[in-house]
Amino acid sequence: MIARITLTVAGLAALVVGAAQLLAPVGFHELSGLPAVTDPGSLSEARAVGAGIVAAGAGILAGALRPALTRVSAMVGAGFYLAFGVGRVVGVAVDGVPPGGLVGALVTEVVLGLACGVVVLRSRGTR
Repeated sequence: MIARITLTVAGLAALVVGAAQLLAPVGFHELSGLPAVTDPGSLSEARAVGAGIVAAGAGILAGALRPALTRVSAMVGAGFYLAFGVGRVVGVAVDGVPPGGLVGALVTEVVLGLACGVVVLRSRGTR
């Protein structure tokens, strides 16, 4: 039950964030406290990352819906969220502290990544 809840929350969070970045990249960046990107190249990059996040979210959510995919989906979730968290920590170390919304994102990513990691560890020995 905990695995399903964890993967549902992690998957839906990625789907929502990814969809926002894919469909409304200008507003998404402004909401994060960043300057709006308006040139076609930056918008293309933002949308591409958003689509990737949507795909990861779907993969994570699949494990909540199909028990046979729980372990692999949790691995995807742990890798996905912890990679974003580590990237943000490197950014803090190299570039300084970002706007508050992005610090919140860092904390959320690390928490969701660790929660997915717990699901991986608890699902050892199962399919």
